[in-house]
Amino acid sequence: MARAQDNSIKLSKYAYGYFLGYYFWNIIKRFTILILMVTTVWAAVGLIRSGNAFGASDSEILSAFARPLPRVFLIFGAVAFVYALIRATVDYKFNRYTVSPQGLIIETGFLTKHITVVSYAHIQKMTIVANPFDRILKSTTIHIELVGLCAGTVALEGVDIEFAKQFQAKIAKKSQSKLSTPQKLLSGTKKEPKSSK
Repeated sequence: MARAQDNSIKLSKYAYGYFLGYYFWNIIKRFTILILMVTTVWAAVGLIRSGNAFGASDSEILSAFARPLPRVFLIFGAVAFVYALIRATVDYKFNRYTVSPQGLIIETGFLTKHITVVSYAHIQKMTIVANPFDRILKSTTIHIELVGLCAGTVALEGVDIEFAKQFQAKIAKKSQSKLSTPQKLLSGTKKEPKSSK
């Protein structure tokens, strides 16, 4: 019995680490300033309540503000890591990218499943993005720009970097053939006008 061809887009074998790092870094990046602000308010309230806000030396005030920082960042880091762990597990287990005759099929989500079909004719440009962290994990993100009514960008994350290069060339050929098909059909059915004698 012939084995069914696997049309799925190959994820990097380190894709789980890629997703984990991606989500952890995003949380740190977004909320670090907020955490610093909360810590500052916390320390200021502590100084005012203790009655040491006025008449304290600069070093005492600085010490009061710096004292809670390690504890706050430890708690924040633990929460960020647990969140990243959950998101990485969901993405790694449930995100699927497949090449079909109709186009690219992108499946995402766990509780709510999203299935997107991207026609090859709507693909305008594909960009492979791999920062130093991605290259260490042999992973990349493919950004696909779309034209027409579905104009926008879709991203395929955690894709094996070598596979991504081959995939980009393959999709470019498919897109070209899809775009040229109407012209071929028109030129193939063109009839010569009958000459009247």
